[in-house]
Amino acid sequence: MRAGTFTWVLLLSALLAGAAWLLLGRSAPPPDEGRLLFPELRAELGGAREIETTTHEQSFTLELVEDRWRLRELHGYPARAAAVRRFLLGVAGLQIRSRKTSNPDLYARVNLNEPDEPGSQAVRIVIRAEDGGELASFLAGRMEPASEIDNPDPDRGESRLKDLKQIFVRLPDAPTVWLVEGALEIGREPTAFLKREGLADLSRETIRSVRVRHPGGGRFTVSRPAQGEDFALQDIPAGRRLHSQSRLDDLVALFVELDFEEVSAADEVKWGGVRATMTAFDKLQVEMEHSESSGEPWIRLRAEAPEDAAEDSAQAARAAELNERWQGWAYRLSADRTEILRRKKQALLE
Repeated sequence: MRAGTFTWVLLLSALLAGAAWLLLGRSAPPPDEGRLLFPELRAELGGAREIETTTHEQSFTLELVEDRWRLRELHGYPARAAAVRRFLLGVAGLQIRSRKTSNPDLYARVNLNEPDEPGSQAVRIVIRAEDGGELASFLAGRMEPASEIDNPDPDRGESRLKDLKQIFVRLPDAPTVWLVEGALEIGREPTAFLKREGLADLSRETIRSVRVRHPGGGRFTVSRPAQGEDFALQDIPAGRRLHSQSRLDDLVALFVELDFEEVSAADEVKWGGVRATMTAFDKLQVEMEHSESSGEPWIRLRAEAPEDAAEDSAQAARAAELNERWQGWAYRLSADRTEILRRKKQALLE
């Protein structure tokens, strides 16, 4: 090759490389196909202090405060540490499958319009370090389960595929859409990180009675004399009979299978509704107070050890543990749980 021709080839290569760099944006070029989307993130996860999630409807932030992940918009309520860790590992494990498009006109097809655009279904994820620097940032669009068609490698196995998702993503300031794969679930609401089950963390076998008091009068007690026996409604009027055993069991289950849909600060709720008090066989008591502040059903919980219990007794320790968990919080019940709590004695009878 003549020297002049070789010079022109070099110049043309440089121009093409520059055009590609401009096309992909001014940030560092995305990883090659088959590589991790964020190659350095796994090693940096210990420095993660904030996870911001933004959709068209809302934005919420998980923040690490005193070694515990909390939800900023839910008054700092503790998040499930396992769920946060699983999410971070899921982001760190995202692997690029293929390059798709750089045409903005096609973003809507894979739900990658910016979150502030009308009708957008995209989710922006930003993971930050303590100094505010970004450890990872991306826009996630359409998400689908991985399939054998998309994963032709037979060595990967069916058991691995069933937990994988394929997600269309874009990196900041870059037009390219990538199809990535990984074990990642993206919660669009802060409640996705709440531990909503087992709030009371009580066993049915430990419960002796539940006493219900309605504002303005009306009260009844459901109890049993010994563990293993059925609960019975006390003081059934003459000529009436129990509607069904299941309605009594539903009431007891409020303290055993108690979950909630949302959390708020207790001092933001106006209290004064139904009260249900559970008494265990060891005399530990848990009171559930109900309110419908702003038309929404909220409860708060308080535990109390027996009056004759020593300060270092198991009951006192258990009451302190539960109150530390519940103090200052209001929990919004589901509609079906609220209906159970609001039942009056007449509803338990035929």
